Amino acid sequence: MSDWVEIKLEHQVGGWVWFAVSITAGSSVPLVLGQSHEAFPTEDAARDDASKSLKELGGLPVRWIKQVRHNGCWM
Repeated sequence: MSDWVEIKLEHQVGGWVWFAVSITAGSSVPLVLGQSHEAFPTEDAARDDASKSLKELGGLPVRWIKQVRHNGCWM
């Protein structure tokens, strides 16, 4: 069973995308739970889509990670 869910938000050329993995203490292999099927125009829209898509996970704590790409470099 997962200890928490990590949702990574990334801003790419086409917009904001997300993917989610479950993290279990003591395991070095995360389990991919889902990802966006499209790019969103805003970070808030991507967060909303991730939240709706992962609603069935129940009460697992969520850790949000945001990455922005600027001129081809991750910031």
